[in-house]
Amino acid sequence: MSGIVDGHAHPVAAGAATLNPSLGYLELTIPRLQELLRGFLADPGYGGEPDGWLVVADGDPVGLLPAGTVPHHRFLDALPTRRPIVIVATDGHNSWVNRRALDLAGITATTSDPPGGQIERDTDGAPTGPLKEEAQGLVHESSPTTRSAR
Repeated sequence: MSGIVDGHAHPVAAGAATLNPSLGYLELTIPRLQELLRGFLADPGYGGEPDGWLVVADGDPVGLLPAGTVPHHRFLDALPTRRPIVIVATDGHNSWVNRRALDLAGITATTSDPPGGQIERDTDGAPTGPLKEEAQGLVHESSPTTRSAR
């Protein structure tokens, strides 16, 4: 029938996401995002220093940051932590990670994009933090917190 399109859901992943702190689909400036993340980092319910993964749900892949602001790991690296940080987009197709998460996953300038995925890179080929589609799996496989949701 014309106009009927595939609708689908990921109930297990959606349920697992409720265990993580949420950005609530907000549009945030970098300072406001960092303020929220500092609060999550300080909450002992969301892991702890030095190695507890902070996985944050409900990052809007389009409207999280103001127009013209490109996500980069340096915004997350500026936080007072050495913990790996993963912001998972609501759509499940994108994640944004800090340098520590990239390092733990072994993602470098020489890492190839996995089939069906893309590692965002700077002009020198170094990963900048955003991971699309199947490239998310490179980090999620390293994180005990996100592994069960995939």
